Amino acid sequence: MDPRALVPHREPFLLLDRVLSADATRAVAEALVPAAGLSATLLLECLAQTCACVGTLARARAGAAPRGLLVSVRDFRAARPIGPGEKLHLEAERVGGLGEAALFQARAHVGDEPVASAQLGFVLVID
Repeated sequence: MDPRALVPHREPFLLLDRVLSADATRAVAEALVPAAGLSATLLLECLAQTCACVGTLARARAGAAPRGLLVSVRDFRAARPIGPGEKLHLEAERVGGLGEAALFQARAHVGDEPVASAQLGFVLVID
């Protein structure tokens, strides 16, 4: 699935290449790391964009145009820099929330190697 259908970002800031699955509670995506590699900050952004895919289709079909604002990052861990040409496998799962607030657990792997994880909090804003 094209991530542009689920995430408001566009190139060059759209970091996801493909969304493998997305539903109301979980999303799985892939990102091929560009020639410059990924800093820890951009790795965190990859995790946040994966979280943005959770539930987006259902809200769009209901006629809403929500935007998620990242409001918290907890326990972010990046094991190592991500090099050019590596393929990231990203997963995000909604683990809590109340009203327009949502809490996600997100993680990234290169192959079988865990390379990042974080707990991310968002607030949904509907225009």
